[in-house]
Amino acid sequence: MAKQTDDAARDIIVESARIQLATFSAAVDLIKNWLEATQEYAEALNEELVNETDSGESTGTVVARLADLNREYLRKVAELPGMSAAHFNGFVEKGTSKRPKRSRSVRVKE
Repeated sequence: MAKQTDDAARDIIVESARIQLATFSAAVDLIKNWLEATQEYAEALNEELVNETDSGESTGTVVARLADLNREYLRKVAELPGMSAAHFNGFVEKGTSKRPKRSRSVRVKE
């Protein structure tokens, strides 16, 4: 009975550690993707603003392009939670391979 309890406790601890690692990995992936999207947005916005000062285009045209950049950035940011969840699920599934249960265990001398 004690062996079954020890095995059950071990399984819970290992599963908990795997879930924590998947959570950390998904969080890092989320932050990395958010930073990349934000950097792309900032670079595109800066390029538009630099071009605007040189081009002399109408305000409406410039505002429309800036709105398009903003819309694209918000779309990317809105997709991030789903991407993070997929990353988490993939990490968890990768660790749950169908490995055989150990048939022998180490005996402790008393």
